[in-house]
Amino acid sequence: MDYLTFTLIAVAVLVMGILVIGQLRAYSRKNASGSDQSSGSLQDIAGSKLDSKAILRVQDHFYSNFMNFDRPVWQVTDHGIAVKCKINGTAHLVYYKWDGEWKSTLRRYTGEVLPQVISDSVRAEFMHYTISCTEEVRFSDSEETTNILYIQKGNKHLEVIIENNEITIMNEKDL
Repeated sequence: MDYLTFTLIAVAVLVMGILVIGQLRAYSRKNASGSDQSSGSLQDIAGSKLDSKAILRVQDHFYSNFMNFDRPVWQVTDHGIAVKCKINGTAHLVYYKWDGEWKSTLRRYTGEVLPQVISDSVRAEFMHYTISCTEEVRFSDSEETTNILYIQKGNKHLEVIIENNEITIMNEKDL
């Protein structure tokens, strides 16, 4: 690659970065003017725990991977940053490390939202149970999705984890 091509690419990347930051700031100002309470900006809640590169990394990942969200609520945790929002009516909780690296995303659905193969396995093992809630967890270090089901039959409530097509009962309560 010659020097001119490299310089043009570098300038294009810089201009795109400036445009993205401008869009993010405009979006933040637009949402801050609404009547609902928000957690403030990521910069406000992260304080000195997050440097500017980490903030840009978190914002870049979140705004690139999640669309049509309602008012994100940024929170500081012991291990990094979490953002809660709803996307098309589905609750999302996205976790980031302090260095800005995406760690995991949890989606919470009412009822059953499972691939057919997994649904058939659950139905065979837990006949006559009702699925009240499904949580889908995707971790940054895996292509697989972990599902957490909250199921019940009468007064019996189970918390079931499905990982690598294996079903494990994690919690069992009689109410």
